[in-house]
Amino acid sequence: MSTQNVTPASEVAIMADRLRRVLRLVADATSITASAATLEVLMAVAANEDTPVLEIARKLEAPATTVSRQLLDLWIKARDRYPGFGLVEPVADPLDMRIKRYRLTIKGKALMTKVQAVMYGTPSN
Repeated sequence: MSTQNVTPASEVAIMADRLRRVLRLVADATSITASAATLEVLMAVAANEDTPVLEIARKLEAPATTVSRQLLDLWIKARDRYPGFGLVEPVADPLDMRIKRYRLTIKGKALMTKVQAVMYGTPSN
């Protein structure tokens, strides 16, 4: 049995610690615990700002309806009419007003700066 693709236990521990710290950062920013799928959508928006729902869904290989619901939760008003997380905002497409593109809010950018610092092991403010 080959062990070439096995990650050493110390690296797994480091990755697990970083993941816990990211989840804590998001919980602190949103006052609740977001699902891993919602975090994935947030990271997709951060990596590709001003992207429409269908494109985000395609990149994540997820149903557009699911991504749309998660974006609502990440916005200022969640789908259940309770306050959302305020991490993303929709912007009308300048060529087709029916299409909404999503980008990070100031709060979302601040959170993603902290997340990236944790994930890449760099110091943050």
